[in-house]
Amino acid sequence: IIIDIIPGLEKEQAGRGVVYAISNGDLYAWGSNFNGVVGDGVVGDGTTNNRLTPYLSLTGVIDVDVASDYGGAAGVYWASALAVKSDFTIRAIGKNNYGQLGDGTTTDRPAWVTPAITNVKRVFTRNGTSYFWFNDNTVKCCGRNSQGETGNGNTTSPQTALVTPAGAFQGSVADIVVLPTTTNTSMY
Repeated sequence: IIIDIIPGLEKEQAGRGVVYAISNGDLYAWGSNFNGVVGDGVVGDGTTNNRLTPYLSLTGVIDVDVASDYGGAAGVYWASALAVKSDFTIRAIGKNNYGQLGDGTTTDRPAWVTPAITNVKRVFTRNGTSYFWFNDNTVKCCGRNSQGETGNGNTTSPQTALVTPAGAFQGSVADIVVLPTTTNTSMY
């Protein structure tokens, strides 16, 4: 049980084989460094070694989300993670094949990077698409968009720049639920 491993647990997020937990602003990670297969790990310790016990990955964290999946026919596991720091800036790590890390590239990141995204209160990432919920209650997205996951009215993918969902969703939101499906991600 995670509560026994990390005293003062505030939040946990688990992907396929990797776990993140926040305790007193400290972000701990353990499990499989999935992207070690291609030279980048998501645990954040600068190695591709699996971690069997919690590792202090970041400090000053208020939110975290992780996405991981099995690469189907390619037979490769992958993972990426986003964290919000207490100064409302973002940290990102892992697979970035769709631009889901928000750093404007499709370069995989084996160590935490700081995308130029500020004033974020929560992050959500699923199936290669990431959603950033800002302090003014607006939402922007980036990443996989082959099925229109970013809601910006097209299917341009990868979507490496932040985009604002179009239509009735524009403006302020009260809450976000991101539902993964077998082929894409839907935001409600």
